[in-house]
Amino acid sequence: MCATLEQLEMYNSKLYFCILIINLFTIATSLIAIILAFRKLYQDSESVMNFPTRIFLGLILVYVFMHQLAFFVLRLQIIYQFFNILSDPCKSTYTVQECSIITYGLITGNTGIIFIESAMTIDRFIATIFKKFYEKFKNQILLILVAIAIIFDLILINYILSGINYEEQIINCGSLPSESVSRFAKYLEVSFYLSIFLIFMNFLLLFVNSRSEKKIRSLRSSYNVNQRFQSVESLRSSQAIFVVIMVQFLSMLLYSIFTSFYLYIHDKISTLNYGILLSISYTPIYSSLIVPLLIIRMIHHIKQNRASKIKTMTTKHESQEEHMRKMRELWNK
Repeated sequence: MCATLEQLEMYNSKLYFCILIINLFTIATSLIAIILAFRKLYQDSESVMNFPTRIFLGLILVYVFMHQLAFFVLRLQIIYQFFNILSDPCKSTYTVQECSIITYGLITGNTGIIFIESAMTIDRFIATIFKKFYEKFKNQILLILVAIAIIFDLILINYILSGINYEEQIINCGSLPSESVSRFAKYLEVSFYLSIFLIFMNFLLLFVNSRSEKKIRSLRSSYNVNQRFQSVESLRSSQAIFVVIMVQFLSMLLYSIFTSFYLYIHDKISTLNYGILLSISYTPIYSSLIVPLLIIRMIHHIKQNRASKIKTMTTKHESQEEHMRKMRELWNK
C-alpha cells in the first residue's frame, strides 16, 4: 500500500517532526520519573504508607511504564518513517502482526490502570468500613484483589484484540486493527463513567478517614498509639489514591473530549493538521509523567514534615506533659 499525498505532506512537515521530538522528550522524562517513583515507593514510604497501597501504586507505575515504553517505541517508528517514506512511498505501512507488541503494550497500559484503581478503591473501602477484619486479612485481600484485577485485564485485552486480521495494513503501530476500534471506543466510554464513580467513592472514603483521624486525635485522655497510627495510615493511603485517580480521570476526560472533537472535524481538516492535533493533545503521556512526580512529592513531603517535627522536639528541653503533646502533634504531619 502506497502513502497518499496528504500522508506524504505530513511526513514532510518540520512542525510535525518537532512535535514528535517533544513527545519523545516528555515520554523519556516520564520513564525516568517512573523509575525514581518506584524506588522511592519501596525505599522511603514504608513508614508513611501501608503495604497494600504501596503495592497498588507500584502496579499502577508498572502499567504506566508499559504504556510509555510502547508509545516511545511508536514515536521512534514514526520518526523512522520520516527518513524512509519520502524515498519509497509504497513501503509506508505495517501489518498488524508487525505492530502486535506495541499495540499490546498501549492497550494493556490503558486498561490495566483502571482495574488497579478499582482494586485500590475496594481495598480502601474494606479498610475503612471493616477495620478489624482488614487488619487481620489485609495481605489476603491484597492478593485476591490484585489477582482479580489482572485476570479481568487479560480478559478485556483478549476481547478488544479478538478476531483481528494480522495481515491488515495500517499506517503505523498507533492505529488499532479495524475490528478493535469500536471495542476500544466502548472500553473508553465505560472506563470514563467508572472513573467518575471511583472519584466519588474515594472522595467519600477520604472524608470518612479524615473525620475518623480528627476524632481519634481529639481523644487526648485515651491516647492509643496503635489506633492513631492506623488512622493516619488510612488517611494517607486514601489521599494518595484519590490524587492518582483524579489525575487519571482528568486525563481521560480531556482525552475523551479531544477525541470526540477530532472525530467531528476529521473530514474538515488536513491529515497533517489532524496528526499535529493528536500528537499535542494525547493526554495519557502527560498524566503518565504527572503521576510518578506526584508520588515522589507526596512521600518526600510527608517524610520532611515528620523529620522536621522530630528535630524540633529533640533540640528542646521540655516537661513530660509538653513532650507528650508534641508527640501527639507529630501524628498530624
